[in-house]
Amino acid sequence: DMQASLLSEISAEVMLRRTNGELERGLPPKTTAVVACRPTALQRALHAALQEDGVEKAFTRLQLLRAMHLFPPLLGASRDGAGRTGKMLLKRVVGKLPEQPAARMLLSGKLQACARLLDAILEDGSDKVVVVGSSVVALAAVADYARSALGSHDAAAALTGALGKKARKALIDRFNGRHGGSSSLRVLTLVDKLAEGVTLIG
Repeated sequence: DMQASLLSEISAEVMLRRTNGELERGLPPKTTAVVACRPTALQRALHAALQEDGVEKAFTRLQLLRAMHLFPPLLGASRDGAGRTGKMLLKRVVGKLPEQPAARMLLSGKLQACARLLDAILEDGSDKVVVVGSSVVALAAVADYARSALGSHDAAAALTGALGKKARKALIDRFNGRHGGSSSLRVLTLVDKLAEGVTLIG
């Protein structure tokens, strides 16, 4: 233990840290696409129902609007007042939400656009995709859709804070194809708060 800590101290002084510029030289050019997303009929109906309800608390109203326009199942995801109101709103407007991954993606204009982009990218057969977002629930829907579309449970995975450090490292190594060449893992969803410092090379 003493030798390991001494080695750690010495190497910390001389450890090479790569800059963004150095890392970018080894990557393909960045492509940015701005995709217009229209709300689905369900999202419009939920929006209208929320206006009719007249929710008075501005913060609650904002939470509900944000959830419904990202992914309607988020309406009932929280355990606070907004979550209870959202569950009632969903039940009144929709009844029961679909369980099939493709049908769940159709609930949201943003996730419909995401599905179209995923389909186009994955059509090649060798490309890998990283989907970064702020909602674990929406990212889980994307991972489920990718698994369904690719016909393999191992084709997609979610990197979330619920994973321990070893499990996160193993998942990143699997996506990067370390320890045994290529990997069947082609889609990795990642919560934006965990994205900093993660090196994904596919």
